Amino acid sequence: MAVWRRKPSAGLVHHSDRGAQYTAISFGRRLEEVDIVPSMGRTGTALDNAMAESFIATLKTELVHRRRFPDREVARSAIFEYLEAFTNRPFSGNPAGVLVLEKPRQERWMQAVAAELSLSETCFLHPLPQKRWSLRWFSPIHEVALCGHATLAASHLLWEEGYLAEIDQACFETRSGQLVASRRGEEIELDFPIVPVAAAQEPLRLERILGGVAYRFIGQTQHETERETNYLVELQNEGDVRALEVDLKALASLPAGGLIITARSEDRNFDFVSRYFAPIFGIPEDPVTGSAHCTLGPFWRDLLGKDALRALQVSRRVGELNVRVAGRRIYLGGRAITVIRGYLSREASV
Repeated sequence: MAVWRRKPSAGLVHHSDRGAQYTAISFGRRLEEVDIVPSMGRTGTALDNAMAESFIATLKTELVHRRRFPDREVARSAIFEYLEAFTNRPFSGNPAGVLVLEKPRQERWMQAVAAELSLSETCFLHPLPQKRWSLRWFSPIHEVALCGHATLAASHLLWEEGYLAEIDQACFETRSGQLVASRRGEEIELDFPIVPVAAAQEPLRLERILGGVAYRFIGQTQHETERETNYLVELQNEGDVRALEVDLKALASLPAGGLIITARSEDRNFDFVSRYFAPIFGIPEDPVTGSAHCTLGPFWRDLLGKDALRALQVSRRVGELNVRVAGRRIYLGGRAITVIRGYLSREASV
């Protein structure tokens, strides 16, 4: 049951206080089938758990020793998850922090936590009636209206930790309306609104910001405030996208908050490549940006004449997405992996 619900990554170390489990041949074979390693001592046998016992004891002591939580909310909010989205490999894709709360917290506190974690986005969840969840996203500097990779990470956490059953959808209430995530085999698919680009006046300093590379200015997305909009620029080839060096200081002075750079992919396994920059939000370059693909999807659908697309964001960390456009909605598919579990100190939790 635990393997089915949590889907652990290969190489997970299994430790049990009941050493007799490891003497059972059937139990050992089951661990091998799912690539789980039994804990073992210095002698190299699972019957000797002394080293693992010592490690677990130290971990428990460092984590909660002499900590007094005033209530369950504080205890729960003290635990945070650090996940990487749009990847199934550690240290790639886009990292996001996910905190599950029992009830809403002050915006100032959430922003302070996001600034401290200093990830491109940290998101905060708390339950609502009818299996729905409130979801808010914060960069190190501002709250943002829409974030794909943190939504993917939040969905992954809800299934991994058993908040939702495998067959349940993850339904979120957000600043961008109701968003839904569904499991599709090994992937999670996000149901987002498309964010089309509209004709706009080209920024005066754009050529300087792009370092003189040949480009075509497509336009600007539309949001409640101009700071939440993005410019969309197409370059001539994938090589130019990869080699681009953006003048981040000059970009931060423009009215729009972000810059999407894209070109057709030279790899037959992908339809297009992209990069995303948003220094005004404390994100010089975002590793993988789900929300940008709400704009890139319809743009490339119109250019290539196909609704289902494969996307590659060619940041240093690299991320892959499946993109499907259907009317006014876009479906973004990807994977996530939990890399770090941690806790906030008692002083930071209140």
